[in-house]
Amino acid sequence: MVNLFTVTPHTAIDHIITLDQLNTGNLVANAAHQFPAGKGVNVAKTIASMKARVTALGFIGQQSTERFRPLDSTLLTTDFSQVPGFVRQNITLQTRSIDQETHIRTPGFAVTEKDTHALINKINATIQPDDIVILSGSLPPGCNSHFYADVITHCHKKNTRILLDSSGQSLANSIKATPYLIKPNLIEMEALVGYPLTHTTAIINAAQHFIHQGIQVVIVSLGKDGIIAVTQAGAVQLRCDRLPNQELINTIGCGDALMGGLALAYQQNKSFPEALKLAISCATANLFSQEPGNISPRLVNEIKSMVRLNSIKNP
Repeated sequence: MVNLFTVTPHTAIDHIITLDQLNTGNLVANAAHQFPAGKGVNVAKTIASMKARVTALGFIGQQSTERFRPLDSTLLTTDFSQVPGFVRQNITLQTRSIDQETHIRTPGFAVTEKDTHALINKINATIQPDDIVILSGSLPPGCNSHFYADVITHCHKKNTRILLDSSGQSLANSIKATPYLIKPNLIEMEALVGYPLTHTTAIINAAQHFIHQGIQVVIVSLGKDGIIAVTQAGAVQLRCDRLPNQELINTIGCGDALMGGLALAYQQNKSFPEALKLAISCATANLFSQEPGNISPRLVNEIKSMVRLNSIKNP
């Protein structure tokens, strides 16, 4: 049995506040919600929502542990490594039409070199050959930018499949350790290669550079324009032709839902096109969920019929 694990070094509490308008002055919220989060946590919630088992690893501030206990269920198991302090707060102010957003990040816990070594050893002791590990998000203060690369190196020794969603120097360092899959968005991809990617051919050429370095799959997320997925076999673009006739609620965590769908598809040995369809359907379903990652399997299946996949000829 292939087991699924997420690793979230930088857990958080998401505060999502909805207003009629975003402007200065005395504002009254239409709604406000708080959720235990962090990118890998949102991935784990997606997997559990799709009725599969997953274990969430990572760091958590000792003074915030009670906020994360509701995550535990028959499908989602949390096994966080505690460090002193609180988790950070991710505050999002959004309009009801979700066409405007402002994000505020507060400081949270810091970790030591001893903490990071302990977490790496824990991951190494927990995973088994052929398991799937999703590494997601930023790194907390005190965590070396080679952290993900070190985890990947250990996982390779157990033939573990690594799916990575990171950015900046952490992503650049991790590529050298050759995870199975990376998922930068367009801005992150441009930062990685150091120049603008203004058309599809440029995106594919940039992705192929990392394929030649040993990455098996590069997925570039394009927001409402879907994704471009590149492998040695070629490139495809997927997007939804239309959306369900429901009110859009939330854009936070759509990329995490994508990663959850991918991991689940790999666990189920789906074909690559079917894996991509499930992934983008999970990401799209997240638009209609108040809580990031808490998606509806029924809606995911409905959205699958709306996904269009186009092969792209090699540049």
